[in-house]
Amino acid sequence: MRDTADPLPYRGGEAWQGDPIHGKGTSNQKKSAHKKANKKKDNMTLRYDLFKNNDKDASIFASINGDDLKKEVAKNVKSSMKTDTVDIFISGPFRNAKAGKSTWVAVFGDYGSAWTLKSQFLKGYIGTLLTKIKVSNINIGHSGSYYDINIRKNEYGKESLWKRRDQNKTTKRLSFAYTCDTTKEKSGKQGLIEAVQFFFMSMKKREINPIGPLVVEHLKEHASSLYDYILKKKSNEELVAEDITDDIDKHFRAGFVLHWDDCLNHWMVDYDIIHVLKEYVGYSSWTDVPTKQRGLCYKNYNQNVTLPEWDIEQERY
Repeated sequence: MRDTADPLPYRGGEAWQGDPIHGKGTSNQKKSAHKKANKKKDNMTLRYDLFKNNDKDASIFASINGDDLKKEVAKNVKSSMKTDTVDIFISGPFRNAKAGKSTWVAVFGDYGSAWTLKSQFLKGYIGTLLTKIKVSNINIGHSGSYYDINIRKNEYGKESLWKRRDQNKTTKRLSFAYTCDTTKEKSGKQGLIEAVQFFFMSMKKREINPIGPLVVEHLKEHASSLYDYILKKKSNEELVAEDITDDIDKHFRAGFVLHWDDCLNHWMVDYDIIHVLKEYVGYSSWTDVPTKQRGLCYKNYNQNVTLPEWDIEQERY
């Protein structure tokens, strides 16, 4: 038995911890170190040579059609982006003290490939599903608040104008309001989260009762011009419905990210902000809206900010 805490000198014929003892094992270590150094050098040389022949590299890339490469890269980038999560921006809660109610307002990110979805359809679709599939913590009343907005020209911008693109087209976003008793705000917030989860679950592709045929039927009855447009691409409704099911599934399949404590003027113009305050929070004038809640409407709000007219008219198309 050794009476020292020093490491034992050998293990398996080699020095313990790489320390040579009385010169033994030194020769093997030098050879091993020499081999490792050569191997490392060889690897470095291979990596260097791989990028050294610039003429050869140039000829490889010269053989690729520039326009085709640009299109293919753009296509692949766009395809990968389609599987990104959907951003959902939440403002609130707006607390109406007289009514004893708290309300959050959610605004979805771009419709993307799910552009055939319309708020009027979603009101009936989500509302019907919630009556068929009992989810105790979700306030079914929120389904009636689905509402399409045209987004603000500049995020949090001073100008209350719609963002317009080519041919004067606006950009739509889906929004909804979720209300609960102020005394039950904690469970209400959880209900809001579950409502979003339920929404995304309902968008999944499935064999039984897929969403595509329901969307096609809605467009046929209530948006005939859009119905005629999508029918031009395929020969019949069944094929169109399959494409719509796939497109909606593709857009929502990656899930969502909730962005809390947002301000309404991030996306909404003044008309829509006041619409929310009137219809879903229950206020009848700016006098009813506490200062803190005005700050939920407008980023960096202060007493010097001039609020828009309560009866402001909607911008015309």
